[in-house]
Amino acid sequence: MTPEQVAQLSQVIAQQSGTPAGAYLVVGILGALLVAVLGFAAWLLKDLRGRIDDDIKKNAAGTEDLKDLIRDEVKKVWEHISRTERNMPLTYVLRDDFIRSMNQFDRKLDRVLERMDEMDGNRRRGGDGGPAEAAGA
Repeated sequence: MTPEQVAQLSQVIAQQSGTPAGAYLVVGILGALLVAVLGFAAWLLKDLRGRIDDDIKKNAAGTEDLKDLIRDEVKKVWEHISRTERNMPLTYVLRDDFIRSMNQFDRKLDRVLERMDEMDGNRRRGGDGGPAEAAGA
């Protein structure tokens, strides 16, 4: 619409505004504008919904890739845990085994210290502290 046509239309509306036909004209123009605005809003909403649907589809595809990646990583972690469990008896000592071994070591050390005390006692009494004297011969 050109500026001259808009001016002519506004003059016609001004002339007809006092008559019933003018009122119908004003209501018709306002109705047409309302329909145009609502149509444009509907088109925008439809376009927006289409974009959102596209984004949802893209995200769903990305989510599947991410799920596959997470599954692979979890599988690797479980394999590492299994390997560690298999190697634990070769790498670590159980607490009970350690205590048993230390008790054996303590008994041997006590026997060595007893023999050293016997040898030291024999030396103080005048013996040479040899194995024959330490054995009580």
